[in-house]
Amino acid sequence: MHVINRRSAYNPSVPEPVLVCGHSTGGVIALQLAVRHPELVAGLVLVDTGAHMHGHGDVDAILQRVKDNWGEDLRAAVLDRSFRDPLDDEARAGFLEWAAAVSQQATYDVLASQRGLDLTGELAGVTQPAIVVHGRYDRARPPEQGRELASSLPNAEFRLVETGHSPVYEAPAAVAAAVRDVLARTR
Repeated sequence: MHVINRRSAYNPSVPEPVLVCGHSTGGVIALQLAVRHPELVAGLVLVDTGAHMHGHGDVDAILQRVKDNWGEDLRAAVLDRSFRDPLDDEARAGFLEWAAAVSQQATYDVLASQRGLDLTGELAGVTQPAIVVHGRYDRARPPEQGRELASSLPNAEFRLVETGHSPVYEAPAAVAAAVRDVLARTR
């Protein structure tokens, strides 16, 4: 999750609401922030995420694999299913190196905490401008879930991009455009 903040020039100790950007799990965290503390959020860019884990086909299987068989094979399988096209060897190796340092327990806890979460009933109260960006070829979370999320938010737009689960990496210009567009709507 990323936050873009402009502190008030008149009182720097009082933060202005910020643009919050979240991808996948980070998107759910961004939504939780907007639901629980709307005064802190000026706008949202939500990438390949949803208001719930229903239909997120492999979360239970991944949780079981994280618990029982944590290792490079699992991290590689999750990584590889996250992109429309295979990564080049150098990029793939870099992502796997980064993932190897992530704690097994932290990975399990984050996924488990979201398994039963459903913010659907609270989305009507999220009135900040939002853009939901979703990859057409996302194998983890189908585009229909992105459309459902956007249609449940009163001030949201849905954008489908030609990527897998990782538009931030696969289509950075499209995600940057969404950030610029939400910022323009918050001014």
